[in-house]
Amino acid sequence: MRALTLFGHAQLNPGAAAPSASSLLAWAATLTFCNGVAGKAIVAINRVGFAPALANSFDMNILVLAAGVVGLRLAWSAEASRPSSRLDYVVAGAAAALALMPYAPMAWLGLSIVALRAMAREKQCDLLRRAGWILAAVSGSLIWTKLLFALFAPTILSGDALLTAALLNVERSGNMVAFADGSGFFQVYPACSSLGNVSVGIVCWVTAVNLHAPGRASWNIVVGVGVAAAVVTINIIRLALIGLYPAQFETIHGAVGEMVTIWTTLAAVVGLSAITLRKRAALV
Repeated sequence: MRALTLFGHAQLNPGAAAPSASSLLAWAATLTFCNGVAGKAIVAINRVGFAPALANSFDMNILVLAAGVVGLRLAWSAEASRPSSRLDYVVAGAAAALALMPYAPMAWLGLSIVALRAMAREKQCDLLRRAGWILAAVSGSLIWTKLLFALFAPTILSGDALLTAALLNVERSGNMVAFADGSGFFQVYPACSSLGNVSVGIVCWVTAVNLHAPGRASWNIVVGVGVAAAVVTINIIRLALIGLYPAQFETIHGAVGEMVTIWTTLAAVVGLSAITLRKRAALV
Protein backbone atom coordinates (compact mmCIF):
# COMPACT_ATOMS: atom_id res chain seq x y z
CA MET A 1 0.00 0.00 0.00
CA ARG A 2 1.23 3.54 -0.76
CA ALA A 3 0.29 6.59 1.31
CA LEU A 4 0.40 10.02 -0.31
CA THR A 5 2.65 12.58 1.40
CA LEU A 6 3.81 16.08 0.57
CA PHE A 7 6.93 14.68 -1.13
CA GLY A 8 5.50 11.59 -2.79
CA HIS A 9 4.12 8.18 -1.94
CA ALA A 10 5.35 6.46 1.20
CA GLN A 11 5.50 2.70 1.03
CA LEU A 12 3.33 1.05 3.69
CA ASN A 13 2.96 -2.59 4.57
CA PRO A 14 -0.24 -3.14 6.57
CA GLY A 15 0.86 -6.67 7.51
CA ALA A 16 4.15 -5.62 8.99
CA ALA A 17 4.65 -5.15 12.72
CA ALA A 18 6.95 -2.17 12.20
CA PRO A 19 7.33 0.54 9.54
CA SER A 20 9.89 -0.08 6.86
CA ALA A 21 13.31 1.44 7.38
CA SER A 22 12.91 3.63 4.29
CA SER A 23 9.62 5.10 5.58
CA LEU A 24 11.01 5.70 9.06
CA LEU A 25 14.09 7.48 7.75
CA ALA A 26 12.00 9.51 5.29
CA TRP A 27 9.80 10.72 8.15
CA ALA A 28 12.85 11.58 10.25
CA ALA A 29 14.47 13.46 7.38
CA THR A 30 11.26 15.40 6.72
CA LEU A 31 10.91 16.37 10.39
CA THR A 32 14.49 17.61 10.70
CA PHE A 33 14.45 19.49 7.40
CA CYS A 34 11.11 21.21 8.03
CA ASN A 35 12.05 22.15 11.60
CA GLY A 36 15.39 23.51 10.43
CA VAL A 37 13.71 25.66 7.79
CA ALA A 38 11.06 26.78 10.29
CA GLY A 39 13.75 27.85 12.75
CA LYS A 40 15.52 29.94 10.10
CA ALA A 41 12.19 31.41 8.98
CA ILE A 42 11.17 32.46 12.49
CA VAL A 43 14.47 34.24 13.09
CA ALA A 44 14.35 36.00 9.70
CA ILE A 45 10.70 37.08 10.10
CA ASN A 46 11.30 38.46 13.59
CA ARG A 47 14.25 40.45 12.28
CA VAL A 48 12.90 42.02 9.06
CA GLY A 49 9.23 41.00 8.71
CA PHE A 50 7.52 38.32 6.66
CA ALA A 51 7.68 39.77 3.14
CA PRO A 52 11.40 40.72 3.18
CA ALA A 53 12.27 37.42 4.86
CA LEU A 54 10.34 35.45 2.23
CA ALA A 55 11.97 37.45 -0.58
CA ASN A 56 15.37 36.52 0.85
CA SER A 57 14.27 32.84 1.22
CA PHE A 58 14.60 33.15 5.01
CA ASP A 59 18.37 33.75 4.82
CA MET A 60 18.85 30.42 3.06
CA ASN A 61 20.18 29.78 -0.41
CA ILE A 62 17.27 28.89 -2.68
CA LEU A 63 19.33 26.20 -4.42
CA VAL A 64 20.03 24.49 -1.10
CA LEU A 65 16.34 24.60 -0.23
CA ALA A 66 15.44 23.12 -3.61
CA ALA A 67 18.03 20.37 -3.17
CA GLY A 68 16.54 19.52 0.22
CA VAL A 69 13.11 19.08 -1.32
CA VAL A 70 14.59 16.87 -4.06
CA GLY A 71 16.33 14.74 -1.45
CA LEU A 72 13.12 14.28 0.51
CA ARG A 73 11.23 13.44 -2.67
CA LEU A 74 13.72 10.66 -3.42
CA ALA A 75 13.50 9.36 0.14
CA TRP A 76 9.71 9.13 -0.04
CA SER A 77 9.93 7.42 -3.44
CA ALA A 78 12.13 4.63 -2.08
CA GLU A 79 10.70 1.14 -2.14
CA ALA A 80 9.75 -0.32 1.23
CA SER A 81 12.71 -2.26 2.57
CA ARG A 82 12.87 -4.64 5.52
CA PRO A 83 11.26 -3.56 8.83
CA SER A 84 13.17 -0.95 10.75
CA SER A 85 16.05 -2.20 12.85
CA ARG A 86 16.93 -1.07 16.35
CA LEU A 87 19.60 1.20 14.89
CA ASP A 88 17.04 2.81 12.56
CA TYR A 89 14.87 3.62 15.57
CA VAL A 90 17.83 5.02 17.47
CA VAL A 91 18.77 7.25 14.52
CA ALA A 92 15.18 8.44 14.00
CA GLY A 93 14.72 9.09 17.72
CA ALA A 94 17.96 11.03 18.03
CA ALA A 95 17.10 13.08 14.93
CA ALA A 96 13.63 13.86 16.28
CA ALA A 97 15.05 14.93 19.64
CA LEU A 98 17.54 17.24 17.94
CA ALA A 99 14.87 18.67 15.63
CA LEU A 100 12.61 19.57 18.55
CA MET A 101 15.32 21.56 20.33
CA PRO A 102 14.70 25.34 20.17
CA TYR A 103 17.89 25.91 18.19
CA ALA A 104 17.75 25.51 14.39
CA PRO A 105 21.30 24.15 13.86
CA MET A 106 20.37 21.09 15.94
CA ALA A 107 17.79 20.17 13.30
CA TRP A 108 20.51 20.22 10.61
CA LEU A 109 22.65 18.00 12.84
CA GLY A 110 19.71 15.61 13.05
CA LEU A 111 19.37 15.69 9.26
CA SER A 112 23.06 14.80 8.95
CA ILE A 113 22.57 11.75 11.18
CA VAL A 114 19.57 10.55 9.15
CA ALA A 115 21.43 11.17 5.88
CA LEU A 116 24.42 9.11 7.01
CA ARG A 117 22.13 6.22 7.96
CA ALA A 118 20.38 6.42 4.59
CA MET A 119 23.71 6.46 2.76
CA ALA A 120 24.73 3.29 4.57
CA ARG A 121 21.79 1.34 3.12
CA GLU A 122 23.23 1.04 -0.42
CA LYS A 123 22.53 -2.70 -0.78
CA GLN A 124 18.96 -2.44 0.49
CA CYS A 125 17.69 0.65 -1.35
CA ASP A 126 19.46 2.69 -4.00
CA LEU A 127 16.91 5.53 -3.96
CA LEU A 128 17.28 5.97 -0.22
CA ARG A 129 21.06 5.98 -0.51
CA ARG A 130 20.93 8.69 -3.20
CA ALA A 131 18.53 10.73 -1.08
CA GLY A 132 21.01 10.38 1.79
CA TRP A 133 23.83 11.83 -0.31
CA ILE A 134 21.74 14.86 -1.27
CA LEU A 135 20.52 15.50 2.26
CA ALA A 136 24.06 15.10 3.60
CA ALA A 137 25.23 17.79 1.18
CA VAL A 138 22.34 20.07 2.22
CA SER A 139 23.05 19.69 5.93
CA GLY A 140 26.76 20.11 5.23
CA SER A 141 26.11 23.45 3.59
CA LEU A 142 23.86 24.61 6.43
CA ILE A 143 25.90 23.56 9.47
CA TRP A 144 29.23 21.88 8.76
CA THR A 145 30.50 24.57 6.38
CA LYS A 146 29.80 27.21 9.04
CA LEU A 147 31.58 25.10 11.67
CA LEU A 148 34.55 24.63 9.35
CA PHE A 149 34.73 28.37 8.79
CA ALA A 150 34.49 29.09 12.52
CA LEU A 151 37.45 26.79 13.18
CA PHE A 152 39.67 27.79 10.25
CA ALA A 153 38.53 31.29 9.27
CA PRO A 154 42.01 32.90 9.28
CA THR A 155 43.44 30.18 7.04
CA ILE A 156 40.48 30.24 4.65
CA LEU A 157 40.48 34.04 4.33
CA SER A 158 44.25 34.08 3.88
CA GLY A 159 43.84 31.57 1.05
CA ASP A 160 41.39 33.87 -0.73
CA ALA A 161 43.75 36.79 -0.18
CA LEU A 162 46.71 34.78 -1.47
CA LEU A 163 44.96 33.91 -4.74
CA THR A 164 43.80 37.50 -5.20
CA ALA A 165 47.25 38.95 -4.55
CA ALA A 166 48.82 36.44 -6.94
CA LEU A 167 46.37 37.42 -9.68
CA LEU A 168 47.09 41.13 -9.17
CA ASN A 169 50.81 40.61 -8.49
CA VAL A 170 50.63 42.76 -5.34
CA GLU A 171 51.56 42.43 -1.68
CA ARG A 172 49.51 40.53 0.86
CA SER A 173 49.53 40.35 4.64
CA GLY A 174 47.20 37.74 6.15
CA ASN A 175 43.79 38.48 4.70
CA MET A 176 44.83 41.99 3.63
CA VAL A 177 45.51 42.62 -0.07
CA ALA A 178 47.16 45.72 -1.53
CA PHE A 179 45.35 47.81 -4.12
CA ALA A 180 47.00 47.62 -7.53
CA ASP A 181 47.71 51.37 -7.53
CA GLY A 182 49.51 51.18 -4.19
CA SER A 183 47.00 53.44 -2.43
CA GLY A 184 46.43 51.04 0.45
CA PHE A 185 45.02 47.65 1.38
CA PHE A 186 41.59 46.06 1.47
CA GLN A 187 40.53 43.22 3.74
CA VAL A 188 38.87 39.94 2.76
CA TYR A 189 36.01 39.50 5.21
CA PRO A 190 34.10 36.26 5.93
CA ALA A 191 31.19 37.38 3.74
CA CYS A 192 33.64 37.61 0.81
CA SER A 193 35.05 34.11 1.28
CA SER A 194 34.77 31.50 -1.46
CA LEU A 195 33.88 28.71 0.99
CA GLY A 196 30.16 29.48 1.27
CA ASN A 197 29.67 29.57 -2.49
CA VAL A 198 31.69 26.38 -2.93
CA SER A 199 29.40 24.55 -0.49
CA VAL A 200 26.35 25.62 -2.51
CA GLY A 201 28.06 24.47 -5.70
CA ILE A 202 28.77 21.08 -4.15
CA VAL A 203 25.10 20.77 -3.14
CA CYS A 204 24.03 21.36 -6.74
CA TRP A 205 26.60 18.88 -8.05
CA VAL A 206 25.65 16.15 -5.56
CA THR A 207 21.97 16.66 -6.40
CA ALA A 208 22.62 16.41 -10.14
CA VAL A 209 24.73 13.28 -9.69
CA ASN A 210 22.10 11.52 -7.57
CA LEU A 211 18.96 12.44 -9.47
CA HIS A 212 19.48 9.29 -11.52
CA ALA A 213 21.38 6.07 -10.99
CA PRO A 214 25.08 6.89 -10.48
CA GLY A 215 27.28 6.78 -13.55
CA ARG A 216 31.04 6.65 -13.75
CA ALA A 217 32.61 7.92 -10.55
CA SER A 218 35.54 9.46 -12.42
CA TRP A 219 33.25 11.71 -14.49
CA ASN A 220 31.26 12.76 -11.42
CA ILE A 221 34.46 13.73 -9.61
CA VAL A 222 35.71 15.74 -12.60
CA VAL A 223 32.49 17.76 -12.71
CA GLY A 224 32.54 18.25 -8.94
CA VAL A 225 36.06 19.63 -9.04
CA GLY A 226 35.03 21.82 -11.97
CA VAL A 227 32.10 23.25 -10.00
CA ALA A 228 34.31 24.08 -7.00
CA ALA A 229 37.01 25.61 -9.20
CA ALA A 230 34.48 27.72 -11.12
CA VAL A 231 32.95 29.11 -7.93
CA VAL A 232 36.34 29.98 -6.45
CA THR A 233 37.49 31.56 -9.72
CA ILE A 234 34.42 33.82 -9.93
CA ASN A 235 34.88 35.00 -6.35
CA ILE A 236 38.60 35.64 -6.79
CA ILE A 237 37.94 37.64 -9.96
CA ARG A 238 35.52 39.85 -8.02
CA LEU A 239 38.11 40.41 -5.28
CA ALA A 240 40.75 41.15 -7.92
CA LEU A 241 38.47 43.75 -9.54
CA ILE A 242 38.15 45.45 -6.16
CA GLY A 243 41.93 45.61 -5.92
CA LEU A 244 42.31 46.73 -9.51
CA TYR A 245 39.70 49.52 -9.38
CA PRO A 246 39.68 50.98 -5.83
CA ALA A 247 37.64 53.97 -6.98
CA GLN A 248 34.81 51.57 -7.83
CA PHE A 249 35.01 49.77 -4.48
CA GLU A 250 31.41 50.53 -3.44
CA THR A 251 30.02 49.35 -6.77
CA ILE A 252 32.01 46.11 -6.99
CA HIS A 253 31.79 45.27 -3.29
CA GLY A 254 28.23 46.51 -2.85
CA ALA A 255 24.83 45.32 -4.03
CA VAL A 256 25.63 45.58 -7.76
CA GLY A 257 28.81 43.52 -7.54
CA GLU A 258 27.16 41.03 -5.21
CA MET A 259 24.23 40.53 -7.57
CA VAL A 260 26.50 40.04 -10.60
CA THR A 261 28.58 37.53 -8.63
CA ILE A 262 25.52 35.61 -7.46
CA TRP A 263 24.03 35.28 -10.94
CA THR A 264 27.36 34.42 -12.54
CA THR A 265 27.99 31.76 -9.91
CA LEU A 266 24.45 30.43 -10.34
CA ALA A 267 24.93 30.17 -14.10
CA ALA A 268 28.23 28.33 -13.69
CA VAL A 269 26.93 25.90 -11.07
CA VAL A 270 23.68 25.13 -12.88
CA GLY A 271 25.50 24.86 -16.21
CA LEU A 272 28.09 22.39 -14.94
CA SER A 273 25.43 20.41 -13.08
CA ALA A 274 23.38 20.27 -16.28
CA ILE A 275 26.43 18.83 -18.05
CA THR A 276 26.39 16.02 -15.50
CA LEU A 277 22.75 15.26 -16.27
CA ARG A 278 23.26 15.39 -20.03
CA LYS A 279 26.31 13.16 -19.82
CA ARG A 280 24.34 10.73 -17.65
CA ALA A 281 21.43 10.71 -20.12
CA ALA A 282 23.82 10.01 -23.02
CA LEU A 283 25.18 6.95 -21.21
CA VAL A 284 21.75 5.47 -20.51
